[in-house]
Amino acid sequence: MPAPKLSAILKRALTGCGSKPFDKLLLVLSAAFNGERQLRAIPLNRRGCFTWPKSAGVYVIRRKGRRRSVYVGAVGHIRAKGKKPSSGNFRHRSQRWTPYCFDNEHRQFRYGPKGRGAENKRCQLSKGYVDNIDFHSLEIFCFPVAANDRIAPAAVEALLLQMHVEQYGSLPEANQQF
Repeated sequence: MPAPKLSAILKRALTGCGSKPFDKLLLVLSAAFNGERQLRAIPLNRRGCFTWPKSAGVYVIRRKGRRRSVYVGAVGHIRAKGKKPSSGNFRHRSQRWTPYCFDNEHRQFRYGPKGRGAENKRCQLSKGYVDNIDFHSLEIFCFPVAANDRIAPAAVEALLLQMHVEQYGSLPEANQQF
């Protein structure tokens, strides 16, 4: 089943969103992506690490029980006609180390890097970040997008970030720029 058109999602999200445009957009996205590609929380596996989907899309990281997000991100791209679809997928996020990282050894989401580039290597995870959140205190929601959906993950990410700024007056705490 193809994903809904982004224009239809926007129209529903902006209708009657009131003072909570970010929350409204999340609800509309959840309803729009139904079936096997609906908004879903990523579970922790037996080792206590997150089990990421194999697809591209948009993800929202929150502390459990809180509405304000810690991070909003996207993975994957729409490519020019005739070129292969993007090979990016959510699993690549678990190997990222700036502006955040998933420290699987200590089961913590770390963000706010103290240094840049070579100063902040993965081997220095415990010292290289200002903030951290225990994996068991996190919820990560994904909106998987297939290569033929005609929805750019970056467009949905940008919209979510804009709505977050509208509702909360700032970016999520781990997002460094928009």
